[in-house]
Amino acid sequence: MKEFVADLDPEVQALNLRLLEINRLLQSGMPLDDRPEGARSPSPEPIYDTIGIRINTRGRSSILDPDSAPLSPEPRILKSRLVAGETLYGLFLLRSSPTLAEIAGLAGYDYMVVNMEHGSGSIVEALPCLHALAAARTPAILRLPELSAACAKKALDLGPQGLMFPVIESPGAAELAVSRRAASAGNSRI
Repeated sequence: MKEFVADLDPEVQALNLRLLEINRLLQSGMPLDDRPEGARSPSPEPIYDTIGIRINTRGRSSILDPDSAPLSPEPRILKSRLVAGETLYGLFLLRSSPTLAEIAGLAGYDYMVVNMEHGSGSIVEALPCLHALAAARTPAILRLPELSAACAKKALDLGPQGLMFPVIESPGAAELAVSRRAASAGNSRI
């Protein structure tokens, strides 16, 4: 390595020597920061979201937000935003992929619809997508594969902010969907 360094510019040589020194420190387990203990800024007290993910780490905020601002600890509630008259933009997820759900959730949409009617997947496969969306702080709506009380109850147990019922083409079908809501023990997320 010294033969290679000898042929380089003095500034490059100094950088190479510093890299070698850092490498030696890393391998020895010694701290890289040579400032006195009191001169370093203290780590903030950890803050966790509702699903146990730390939200005030430098690495997480810089990865998820281009402005390096931490994620809001409060989830975005769809109902209150709709009542306030906000225009909301959402995306339909046609695949039950937590990876795609997380990417879509971090893209900045106001909500995601996990489509179990036309998409691939079932209630069981929707749960990892809902977890990924919750981690990205993106509200989720489940589009049900069928109009049944059992399906609605199972979907509500997963914790989405809302349900979208399939095949509502008449007032009778709408009444049936509302009765499914009433049958779900007064759950107001539908």
